[in-house]
Amino acid sequence: VLGVFGGFWDSPQLAFRTCLYLRSVVRDGSVYVHLYTSESRVVPTKATTIPGLELCGVVLLAELVVEIQTELNQLNITVSSNNIFFVE
Repeated sequence: VLGVFGGFWDSPQLAFRTCLYLRSVVRDGSVYVHLYTSESRVVPTKATTIPGLELCGVVLLAELVVEIQTELNQLNITVSSNNIFFVE
């Protein structure tokens, strides 16, 4: 089984959110895509620009990836950084 993580984020004006999908290809060539995890946060109360919110979304996604990699390492599952992709 070959697995690849795909991370996505979005930052509208009221909140920012991120999700992580796992795409796997099994030996017979079948492809499966599953939502692995997601997280969202309400924007800070102080004034924030859209680019600032986009940055918050990217940081949240990066933290989520590190958390998932740590959990998978504890299960002796290694995910290469070459198999993690980010898309806005």
